[in-house]
Amino acid sequence: MLDDDFDREELELTDHLMPTESQLCVQFMKQLRELQQLNYFETPFIIMHIANERKSTGNSHLDMLYNKRLKTIGMVKGAPDYIITYRFGKTAAIEFKRNAKCKLSPAQLTFKQEWEDLGAPYLLTWKIDEAIGFIHDLTEL
Repeated sequence: MLDDDFDREELELTDHLMPTESQLCVQFMKQLRELQQLNYFETPFIIMHIANERKSTGNSHLDMLYNKRLKTIGMVKGAPDYIITYRFGKTAAIEFKRNAKCKLSPAQLTFKQEWEDLGAPYLLTWKIDEAIGFIHDLTEL
């Protein structure tokens, strides 16, 4: 019983020290830009972060207006964090999660399935190196 308690405490401590999804995205883009400057990728690509998350300012009226505006301009529930366009107009998607325990929401699962049904690659990851390798593989000649 004591070992289980220790493992649980260790896991909680590890979770606490892990970067948030937002922090992962910032680190990912920083590394990606550095690699682009070094011509690490064989062919050019465009990557866009999808501003598709609801905002919470603490002001319920402002939050409601912002979230309503997102819907009006085309917010898609379940959209991934990044869309990549590469050779010949092909597209791929990347969704970051904080760690392996974090799961896709029902809307994200639906989006992922529809995306993949169209034949487009979709990566769910919590590892920056995996996302960079995914893009590298997409852009290989």
